[in-house]
Amino acid sequence: MTDFFGLDIGSHSLKAVQLKRDKDKVALLHFATLPSPIKSPGLETDEDKKTLSSAIRNLVEEAGISAREVVASLPEEKLFTRVVEFPRMSAKEISSSLGYEVGRYIPIPVEEADLDFEIVSEGGKKTEVLLVAAPKRLTRAYLEVLERGGLSVLALEPETTACVRAVIGKEDKSPPTLVVSIGASTTDLVIVEAGKIRFTRSVATGGTALGRAIAQTLGFEEEQAEAYKESYGLSRELEGKVEEALRPVFKVIVEEMRRSIDFYDSRKEGSSVRRIILSGGSANLPGVVVYLASEFGLEVQKGNPWRQIEIPKEFNKEELEEKGPSLAVAIGLALREV
Repeated sequence: MTDFFGLDIGSHSLKAVQLKRDKDKVALLHFATLPSPIKSPGLETDEDKKTLSSAIRNLVEEAGISAREVVASLPEEKLFTRVVEFPRMSAKEISSSLGYEVGRYIPIPVEEADLDFEIVSEGGKKTEVLLVAAPKRLTRAYLEVLERGGLSVLALEPETTACVRAVIGKEDKSPPTLVVSIGASTTDLVIVEAGKIRFTRSVATGGTALGRAIAQTLGFEEEQAEAYKESYGLSRELEGKVEEALRPVFKVIVEEMRRSIDFYDSRKEGSSVRRIILSGGSANLPGVVVYLASEFGLEVQKGNPWRQIEIPKEFNKEELEEKGPSLAVAIGLALREV
């Protein structure tokens, strides 16, 4: 088994997770998190690249990771991800025709994109394909950063793919599920059925906007606003003042969730979303599960990326379970079969 680790390069924090595989068991070996030194996932400047490379070196050292091979995340908001229909054909045929067919689905020239795909379903005369296109300048920038950090890149993967692998898994037979990953700058929405991604959407709001809403409404400094967000969230404590500040931002997320569910349900006859799983740092906000359950009338739960991983005694299990939703992408990257 290749010795590698998962690296989630977020706009708010960097997260590294290394797992140990022994026959049918998977256990946590190392993990660490550090604040991200850059706020733009596009890596527009050489200074950004240097700064990020240095931070990644520090993260790996702090985690105690000796492996130098990595599976790293690409920022979802910079990718073009879509489920599209092809005429019934094999994976080999799709691969050879991808460059000709994909132009109508992405907003950049095909020659400027790195393409990947996964067959979602096959039936009748059609094949459903999950298409992912990443701007080449983005993938080249990330490869450069990781190589400067002394790492060998096994794969670059969308955040949503890794998150789904961690909180649901490939062989899950449960009903269609909306995975909601609330990150710092974006909220990613993914509908999964039978372990396959069937729909994706990225919303340009997240945990940072939630904190800013509290700061502006209650007149707090940024640090105090973050503390209140984490302590009170969407609960009715403090006479509901924090909840009232958060509701307008959450309304944007809820409306996009509703649109996504309605769109999916309208296209999938006899199949509808039955469950919502929360991931990302803001999944731990007090009251968020109850709030979303009342909005949608569906089962809502926090994702547990540790469900298929053994946590050794030397780690604080309660702390890791609390951090689980925010570590989901890094864990999913570490669970990738390479």
